[in-house]
Amino acid sequence: MSSPIRTPVKVVSDADRRTSRLWFDSKDSQDTISGEYYLMGGISWPFAVVQGLRMTINGYAVLCGMQVNTGMITVFENTSFRSVDPITDQTNKITVDGLTQWLNRNWMLYQARIYWWYEQGTIHERYARILYKSRMLQPKPRMIQCRWSDDGSPEHLLWIHSAEKSLRRVAALDNEIKEGDSDPKKPCAAKHALLCALVGYEQKPWKDPKDRREWE
Repeated sequence: MSSPIRTPVKVVSDADRRTSRLWFDSKDSQDTISGEYYLMGGISWPFAVVQGLRMTINGYAVLCGMQVNTGMITVFENTSFRSVDPITDQTNKITVDGLTQWLNRNWMLYQARIYWWYEQGTIHERYARILYKSRMLQPKPRMIQCRWSDDGSPEHLLWIHSAEKSLRRVAALDNEIKEGDSDPKKPCAAKHALLCALVGYEQKPWKDPKDRREWE
């Protein structure tokens, strides 16, 4: 389900409940409901995709919020990116935005720090090393690896959310996924980032503090 998503006008985090209470302007948003959200994101690190004679390198990231009292998951933020820090020219003018700017904005607007990932090989180690060394990024996000399954379970999870209408996405993300699905042989960074976030919600579901075990 795709619809306009608004940014919150106020946020108050609750460390004990591991949630953020978000307020939205009621005049500006008909569908985005103020309330308590369990926030997590997904990141797909940049990889090369050959399109005809051109090769493009892009990554993708999403930030989702699950409303605690309904279970509805909303994709609040999404972005494509090519680098961790912004790329600048000889005059220090930013020519390409970096992932750090997006992560900092998410912290400021949502108090969100948890992001899930899954990559083959050493690609995550390389990008994570750059991420944690970046002076532009404060506070540092918490990166968690998904327990990924190659049997199609992540894709099935997306189908379940779509069938139950329990996932709200922006049109731009929908378009990226549709374009990626048009050629199954090519990886789709947007879908991979979303699947990482959805798998994260399954792997680490929200629990009321009184229902948690001591080690959770």
